[in-house]
Amino acid sequence: MRGDSMFGTKKVITTCIQRGAEFSLSISRNKRINAAIAAIDEAAWTPVHYPGAVEDPTPGR
Repeated sequence: MRGDSMFGTKKVITTCIQRGAEFSLSISRNKRINAAIAAIDEAAWTPVHYPGAVEDPTPGR
């Protein structure tokens, strides 16, 4: 499932996890979100590949 910032609710996230759904949400960042992102180990990040997407040849620049 993909959703914009209106889908970034605890209920939606909990339901996706409970049902084993793969999901990608776009959410507004704030202090709590920034802290949660900073707490994720660098090795835990996984790439997301969208079929037909144009990939950036120089990501992170």
